[in-house]
Amino acid sequence: MSTFLHQTPGRIRVRTSLIRKNSDFGRSCLTHMQSLDFVEDATVNFLTGSLTVWFDPTLAHSADVIKEFNRLGLLAGVVGFPFPKSAKYKKLYAQNLQKEAINQLVRLLLPLMVEHFAGKAGKALVQKVL
Repeated sequence: MSTFLHQTPGRIRVRTSLIRKNSDFGRSCLTHMQSLDFVEDATVNFLTGSLTVWFDPTLAHSADVIKEFNRLGLLAGVVGFPFPKSAKYKKLYAQNLQKEAINQLVRLLLPLMVEHFAGKAGKALVQKVL
């Protein structure tokens, strides 16, 4: 099975026989990618087995798209990718990592703080909301 990636600023295409041989899998990958906040558009071509994703580079780095491809199983057998050398993209990627770390801290600490001040019922409510 061959997997190919092609990237331009704000766009990544993965071409794999997994999509060409299984249209249901391709549709589920398309639906998943379209559900992501940083994805502006996504298309799938069943004839070529490609999934193309256009994303907002101010909200995500190409590595974030590639990470989603990997989660979907589209990159089976791929060893690694070069990290961009552009300072702009490194800064954006660092900012995204900081945002994610803050979000994880909030998810962990907020229920504990609410439990401390409002009891177990308050903690259960917060956990449902998060």
